[in-house]
Amino acid sequence: RHRSALAPRVPPMAVEESSGAAPSETGTGAVDAAGSSGTAPLTTVVLCRHGTSVWNLKGLWQGQQDTELAPEGEEQAKVQSQAFREAGVHFDEVRSSDLLRAFRTAEILAEPHGCKVQSEPRLRECGMGVFEGMHKNEVKGPRFADLFARLNSMPHEERIRTAYFEGHETPEDMAKRTLAVAEEAERSLPPGSRVLLVTHSTILESVLAVYHGKHFEGISMRNLAWFEWTLSDGRPSL
Repeated sequence: RHRSALAPRVPPMAVEESSGAAPSETGTGAVDAAGSSGTAPLTTVVLCRHGTSVWNLKGLWQGQQDTELAPEGEEQAKVQSQAFREAGVHFDEVRSSDLLRAFRTAEILAEPHGCKVQSEPRLRECGMGVFEGMHKNEVKGPRFADLFARLNSMPHEERIRTAYFEGHETPEDMAKRTLAVAEEAERSLPPGSRVLLVTHSTILESVLAVYHGKHFEGISMRNLAWFEWTLSDGRPSL
């Protein structure tokens, strides 16, 4: 989905936070990298949206259309990569959606860490039916006003189990496949590792709605926005 053409030079860590600093070596503050109780260190997962794509600049909803990263997106990724480096952040593994706009973003972010980006279809954007290729003004215009009004009025638990269109993924579906990738990475790496997952706006919005109780229709992810998880017994914490 199109959210904004240009991200700030250092995008915010999480949806409702203004701080744009890279994650510290001790994560977000909930649990330190060594485990504050003396237990084994936890795996940290950074989930990040791709940079601005060509279709973002045109205001078009993308879904699973394989659009390219725009020059602005390349620059955003370079700026965020530098921010991570300056904060002393090291990624032990990088996985990305197999769509071009995300994969190229991941390559730029991974380069200083010597990681080969692993292509991961489970991180790709959801299909968006008739919205794909449609301008954002038409999507949010009178033609679909009733649809969005209905979705926005749903109780939280109903909304996260409801897709835009019949036969498409729900926010819960998207969040579960994203968590599965994070858990798989956690099992494959030593405790205390840091993993970068590069994905898409609707995927990140789904994760925040399903696992962290955010109102799905009220979440907005800028290009290169990111947030950080720690995983413990299969449960993600911000």
